[in-house]
Amino acid sequence: MGNQSSRISNLLLQALDDLLQEDFRRFKDELSHSDFRGKGRIPRGRLENADRIDTKNFLMDFYGADAAVDVTIEVFTRVNLRDAAARLREERQKALGPDQTHGRRAAGM
Repeated sequence: MGNQSSRISNLLLQALDDLLQEDFRRFKDELSHSDFRGKGRIPRGRLENADRIDTKNFLMDFYGADAAVDVTIEVFTRVNLRDAAARLREERQKALGPDQTHGRRAAGM
């Protein structure tokens, strides 16, 4: 499980690193206003000065490693970063295999 968590951490960081600064700011703003799956939202104060590594860590700590990817894809889509969302979906499937992504859809995630 630790290995999978490490791969997810790398996927998230790569996805956030690929964002332009303005897109990253929009991502953090949307993330701070959104309640995903009833888990609440990451407080705006934590995200305000967070860099990409901090943001990745907040996502994983707050939502858990598996859900952090789903949350990131959803936020990318909400702020009109559909290419970034599609890339992250593809990279998750490559890194974790089709069982991880197909099982999520079947479970309604």
